[in-house]
Amino acid sequence: MDTIKNCCFYLILGSITSWFCWVVESDFLSTFLHAQIITICITLVAITSAVRGIVLGKLVELGALHNELDFQPTFKELKISIYEQVTMIIIAILSLIIYASKQLPPNYQFVIRIAIDSILTGILYFNIYILCDTGIAVIDIFKAIHQKDKMDK
Repeated sequence: MDTIKNCCFYLILGSITSWFCWVVESDFLSTFLHAQIITICITLVAITSAVRGIVLGKLVELGALHNELDFQPTFKELKISIYEQVTMIIIAILSLIIYASKQLPPNYQFVIRIAIDSILTGILYFNIYILCDTGIAVIDIFKAIHQKDKMDK
């Protein structure tokens, strides 16, 4: 449920950003995203996957020290996060294909292009959110380890 809520939030944020770009007559973001969104998404998947490896390693360590800790929900959320990012890449690819289509009806081209720019911007925001969330997880884990070390001394 949180995934759907987050997707809707970032889609709305992407729409507001696209509308703002249209109002100020700037095509910078649209041009940038059309050229780079796939690369950005794949890079963020790589970064967050490396960070997830650190998180998983530390969780396994903590689990070995404290048998009462159950990290299954955390593992499930990390897996969902990977699926979310891969889905965003697929949606971005499909959106760019539609955007470049010669088959778009002329009287709907503007609406379709704004919608696709909104989707791409939302995907960028959503991936940044996942990156931030993953980074915070690392900080929280190291903070918990640090506090545990203090208690053990």
